[in-house]
Amino acid sequence: MYNALSKPCQIGTINVKNRVVMAPTAILIDPMVGLHESVYDFLLARAKGGVGMIISSALLVKKGQDGLRYGI
Repeated sequence: MYNALSKPCQIGTINVKNRVVMAPTAILIDPMVGLHESVYDFLLARAKGGVGMIISSALLVKKGQDGLRYGI
């Protein structure tokens, strides 16, 4: 019954390694620091753990003096 979850699929032009999708979660971003490294580590661990697609919450990306200030 759940065998289909582990099979790859395609969504438009995106190939997804399985059908496990992580829904958006609230991620707090410090406006002075930007995206904290712990948030990056959290999402990276989910990806390494086998989640096929991660849908992030809204993230502001703006270009500062040192390149992108917010983002993954």
